[in-house]
Amino acid sequence: MGAIPTAVHPEFKTRPDGATMKALAWFGPRDVRLIDAPVPDITEPDDVIVKVTGTTICGSDLHLYHGEIVTLQKGDILGHEVCWPTF
Repeated sequence: MGAIPTAVHPEFKTRPDGATMKALAWFGPRDVRLIDAPVPDITEPDDVIVKVTGTTICGSDLHLYHGEIVTLQKGDILGHEVCWPTF
């Protein structure tokens, strides 16, 4: 899983209380790690933060995993396939 601890340097505003969340981060081809990432904070009046409790990967994530998309930087958080609950 890589070096411990993993340092992440976010370029977004984080909550002042220093709260963290679990996130899957990319650190190179075939090197993804579950990390404690800072919880983002509201910066604009129309911002929202959604608590996601389940997620999955899709085919586009495999391109990232294999290093076929070179615009990623170490520590970039992956994931965009939210599993919405059904009621």
